[in-house]
Amino acid sequence: MLLFGASFFLVLFVQEDFRKKLAAQMQLLLICSVLISFISAIMLFAFEAGLMGNGWSDVTNIPTWMLVFGTHFGTVWQWELGFAFLSCLALCLRNNRNSVLLIMASAQLMGLGFIGHAATHQGWLGGLQHANAAIHLLSAAYWFGCLIPLFLCSRLFYETEQSHDARFAMKQFSQYGHLVVCLVIITGIINGLLIIPTPYHWGALYLKLLTVKIFFVLGMLLIALYNRYILVPKIARGSAPSRKKFIYLIWVEWFLSLVVLLLVSLFATLAP
Repeated sequence: MLLFGASFFLVLFVQEDFRKKLAAQMQLLLICSVLISFISAIMLFAFEAGLMGNGWSDVTNIPTWMLVFGTHFGTVWQWELGFAFLSCLALCLRNNRNSVLLIMASAQLMGLGFIGHAATHQGWLGGLQHANAAIHLLSAAYWFGCLIPLFLCSRLFYETEQSHDARFAMKQFSQYGHLVVCLVIITGIINGLLIIPTPYHWGALYLKLLTVKIFFVLGMLLIALYNRYILVPKIARGSAPSRKKFIYLIWVEWFLSLVVLLLVSLFATLAP
C-alpha cells in the first residue's frame, strides 16, 4: 500500500522537475517497500503451506509448496510472487521506474481481492465481490500510501523554488481524495454485506474488531475533513501554526491508518 500510494503520487500528481527531488527523498521508502513486499509474500506463502500441511515441518517443505501452488490460493499467489519479484527488478530501471512500480503494486493489491474472505462467493456474485474488494484495497492504499509524500510536500510548501509544485501536488491529492474516501466507505460497506452472514453475532471477535476498525476510519475521516476545510485555507493565507498542526495531523492520520491495517490483518484470519 505504501508502494502504491507513493508511486501514484509521484506519477500522477507531481510535475517533472519536482518529481526528481521528491523521488530522491522517497527513495529509501520505495526500496524498503518493494523488498518487504517481496520477502513477506514468500513468508506468507510458506506459512500458508504450514497451515494447509502438518505445521512447521511443512513451512519449508518444497513438495508441500508444490501442492499449495495447485490450490486456488496458490494459483493467485503465483501472480503475487511474480509481481513482487518484478517490482524488485524495477528498482534497477532509470526511466519510468515509478510508473512500473505503480503498475506492479496495483496488480498485487488487486490480486488480494481474489483470496481470503473476498473469495466467499462464486459466479457473478463472486465476480462482484472480487471487483469490490480490489477497488477497496486500491482506494485504501491511496489514502494510506499518499500521506507520506503529502507530508513531504507540506514541508516544502513555503520554499520559494518548490512552493508552486508542492501546492499543485497537494491540490491534486485533495481533489481525488474526496472520491477515494467515498470509495473506501462504500466498498467497505459492500464488503461487510457480502462477507458477514446474517443474523449478525455481535459477540463474535470478528465483528468486535471490525467495529473498532470502523471507529478508527471515522477518526481518519474527521481529521481529513478538518485538514482540508479548516487548516488548508489558513495555510493558503500564510498561517505558520496551521501548517505545523497540518503536518502533525498527517502523522496522526497515518498512525490511525496503520492501526486499521493491523486490525484487518488480524480479523482477516477469523471467521465472520
